[in-house]
Amino acid sequence: MRRLVCLALVLTTTLAAPVLAQAQERLTVSPGSVGVGQPIMIRGSGWPVIEFCSRNVHLSLRGGQQLFGIGTARTNLNGRFTFPFVTRNVGVGFWRVIARMRCESGKDGSPVIRRASAPLRVGRPSFFCSLSRPFCYGIRRQGADAILRLDSDVNLGRYNLCVTAPDGSRACKRFHTRRGTGGLFRSRVRWSAHYPDKGAGVYRVRWRKDGRALGPRLSFRRPTLLVSPRRVRRGGFVRVHGGVFGCQGPVTLISNAFSRRHQFAGVPAISAPVRAHGAYSVRTRIPAARRPGVYTISGRCGGGNLGVQARLRVLP
Repeated sequence: MRRLVCLALVLTTTLAAPVLAQAQERLTVSPGSVGVGQPIMIRGSGWPVIEFCSRNVHLSLRGGQQLFGIGTARTNLNGRFTFPFVTRNVGVGFWRVIARMRCESGKDGSPVIRRASAPLRVGRPSFFCSLSRPFCYGIRRQGADAILRLDSDVNLGRYNLCVTAPDGSRACKRFHTRRGTGGLFRSRVRWSAHYPDKGAGVYRVRWRKDGRALGPRLSFRRPTLLVSPRRVRRGGFVRVHGGVFGCQGPVTLISNAFSRRHQFAGVPAISAPVRAHGAYSVRTRIPAARRPGVYTISGRCGGGNLGVQARLRVLP
């Protein structure tokens, strides 16, 4: 019997190292881009399930110089786990969700840490759903405009919709929900048709009912497209930048002034990544052979036009 026990220990120790070496831990975050205060689901698979490894997976968020724990998940017998999380206290920016499991070497018992990570982008929220009351509201981009929507399982009747412009001025107007398809009561408000245009910047929106806010304030950014400098000699560099909302990126910038190395619908184009707060920027060189003149720069994102343009003068 003692020989059998020793043989079992030797086999277990010998097999533990190959199992750990062959393990392919995976981590996914869904959705990968959310607003502040919105829920995500963290899923793991391929984690080792052996006696030399803890069944607990410690989860944390890393962004820049920040690192903090968000909880612990326990794997099932298939090496999988799910962990719901709400980005309530997470700042706007790019983060990585990091998962760590503590194991031990089957040879000498030294610690072995199994790791996996997945990207997470947290931006300004563009929608909100109440958990205690059956309604949702949000902002949808439509070119240079914004559609302010409200959906409810019950008839909310009349409500106030307040928009604060970048200059601090505030305008509140009354609207009401109408019965729509699927038994929902809906309201769709086109921002440009009811509120003053105060130029580029961030507009903050709040839905109110009976003098109280239905939920947190949302915001959207007027699309902007700028070029600097606005006058450049052939062969020189320019920076095309601006801001968008409701766009996961990248932004496609289109102009006959650009190099023909990349094109969109037969027109020279360049691509600019979108950061978490909606800003984008890209630097490009104007070809030395480009003819002098004034060129228009337009943009697209998410399958639609930005609705704004910039002008660039190319000098000899």
